[in-house]
Amino acid sequence: MGLREQSYLILLALSEGPLHGYGVTKTVRELSEERVRLGAGTLYGALDRLAADGLVTMAGEEVVDGRHRRYYDLTKHGREILTEETSRLIRLTATARRRLALRPAAVEVEDLPQGPVREGVRLVEREFRRIDHRGPEGRDPCRGHSHPNPRSKSRIPP
Repeated sequence: MGLREQSYLILLALSEGPLHGYGVTKTVRELSEERVRLGAGTLYGALDRLAADGLVTMAGEEVVDGRHRRYYDLTKHGREILTEETSRLIRLTATARRRLALRPAAVEVEDLPQGPVREGVRLVEREFRRIDHRGPEGRDPCRGHSHPNPRSKSRIPP
């Protein structure tokens, strides 16, 4: 299941716990380094679609300073889809690095031309650093071999 970037970022924003609409919008803006700014209509339309797909659920409501806040949370299925999509993006980034002959030490993301590849590499590298990318049995799916030290973190392979 390939998620739209906005949907992926919304799920990622909710991965650390329930948020109200403005909290989702603010977190998405931070995750995207100010590149994705969700308006209310876009946000709530996406949340409605994600809820209809069983990926998010409404976690509660409250009134704060006379304003109604609705909180959303990731479902178990939503977390599974987010994990699958993140793995897919990591594999895609590894493929892009090989195809473009990018080396982590040799080329900085900022040296890439503006566009979807640069933004994709930036987003996935940030997520790669944020999550534990090792699969079952301590194997790194990007490299296909075991880590000598289970606590070690490796970069996306060239």
